[in-house]
Amino acid sequence: MRADRLVAVGRWLCGRSMQQAYRCTRLAIEEAEREGEAGRRALAHAFNLMGNIEIDLGQPGAARVSFRRAREEAVRTGDTEVQFKVANNMALLHHTAGEWHSATQQFLLAQELSRQEGMQVPEVLLSMLQINLANLHLDWGDPERTLHLIDAYHLQNHPEAQVRAQAQLAQGMAHLFLAEQSERLGRSEEQAAHLQQAAQMLEQTYVLPPTELFYHNTRCALEARLLAHQGKYDEAISLLSQRLEHLTEQYMDGEIDLHLWLGKLLLKRPSDCAAQRRTAQLEAEEHINTALELMDRWGKHHLRVEALELLAGLYEAQERLAEALNLMRQVAAELRGQAVDPMGFTGLFHPTDDLLAEGSVQAEWKQRVQLAEGMARRDALTGISNRRGADEILPGLLHQLRAPTQSLHLMLIDLDHFKQINDNHSHVVGDRVLRCLAQLLPEVAGLDALTARYGGEEFLVALSGVHNEEARRVAERIRLRTMQLNWDIPGLRITVSVGLTRAVPHDTVSSLIARADEALYRAKNSGRNRVVELPPSVPVAARSVAAEHA
Repeated sequence: MRADRLVAVGRWLCGRSMQQAYRCTRLAIEEAEREGEAGRRALAHAFNLMGNIEIDLGQPGAARVSFRRAREEAVRTGDTEVQFKVANNMALLHHTAGEWHSATQQFLLAQELSRQEGMQVPEVLLSMLQINLANLHLDWGDPERTLHLIDAYHLQNHPEAQVRAQAQLAQGMAHLFLAEQSERLGRSEEQAAHLQQAAQMLEQTYVLPPTELFYHNTRCALEARLLAHQGKYDEAISLLSQRLEHLTEQYMDGEIDLHLWLGKLLLKRPSDCAAQRRTAQLEAEEHINTALELMDRWGKHHLRVEALELLAGLYEAQERLAEALNLMRQVAAELRGQAVDPMGFTGLFHPTDDLLAEGSVQAEWKQRVQLAEGMARRDALTGISNRRGADEILPGLLHQLRAPTQSLHLMLIDLDHFKQINDNHSHVVGDRVLRCLAQLLPEVAGLDALTARYGGEEFLVALSGVHNEEARRVAERIRLRTMQLNWDIPGLRITVSVGLTRAVPHDTVSSLIARADEALYRAKNSGRNRVVELPPSVPVAARSVAAEHA
């Protein structure tokens, strides 16, 4: 079939010209849709390929939509292999965005799919899944677990060249991580041993074709970092710069890493000349700011703390103290968000008693944390995104509406008579209700949905890439599942009202929120405990979302 052939051509173009691969895959999707039922299998493969291309082009929101469409078509046709691939790809997407919990959930789903009766996943894909898990642990800061997984599955000796090369490279990066950790602890012998092992892994690693962008990007970073440890900073910087020039507009995730590493090496490179040092600082500042801009576009927030700390240190060295302090406040906000984040960050940041003891330095830290409270992107009580976090993500979701196959539905959910719950059963019970609803929303809407606490007792859910019927089904399931929650408290019955609307290309975040809020207002006024949908054609006057709907 023509759609299958176009998918095959799209795969071949990946790594050669992403723009051409994108156009070819778009044609494959259009052709498969014209073929109707006969083209559903090809449609699943095409959307899965489209998601991978959109990742490399720096369009994570679009990739989430494509992967969800691929999963829908694969479920319809019973194609468990595509479902497995989509779960693995979604895991990598969440991993890159620093969404550790969601990444783990998708990896577990992939493993579960691989065990289903009649499921014949190629052994190479299962091995790559283990490597992806190993890399996930490395980014979590657990290199020992990375080495254990590779060794336990004998991935470094795998007969398939791609698996073997990726495993050896992961080993090299893990040993480099341990070497740098040993250096910070002053353990020079351990540092030397790990650096030697990292260098051996780099030398032994099988070289994959240039189309394997992740592999070559990681290999370049490993080689450059080893050169820097040998004091060869100019060689390391030149190597990264050449790779970055080759990579631009091909693989945004890789661009972020290279910009960040170039900034680090430029700042660490020794220089006795003040003019050269100043030039290096300007170049480093440009690279780090570019990395931060790309993170905002891509959603790769887990490296923001490192980038902000680098900039703060640079500004302090330049005696730009006000700017440095402002950046450290942002760092504190990021850390505060991670400390209360249940998505895998818990435990990464625990201030010691010494840090919180009395004294000027500790007092300054406390002040920074207090100033950061309102800047955190996560709600401290429920652990999900807060209003600021949702407002940062929604523009990107709206931006994806340019493609005709994409969609966005938004719902605002309000707990009915919440004030009476607090008055009659205590604020402790009220907090419990809020936490339970926050936990319920991603269970019903899916891990890929945006869920946020948007006001006091008001929550937001955004669904990308679903049809109107599916969005209404999700809204109704949220309402019904909330009614079915068991509280073991006499007289306590919890219901919610839901306002639902669909976004259109000319929408802004404000107009979309206003329409969902109007739908919620109508749901409350017509008796509560119901879903009201408002179509995009209905004009509404903007009202305060945080207003009391009781």
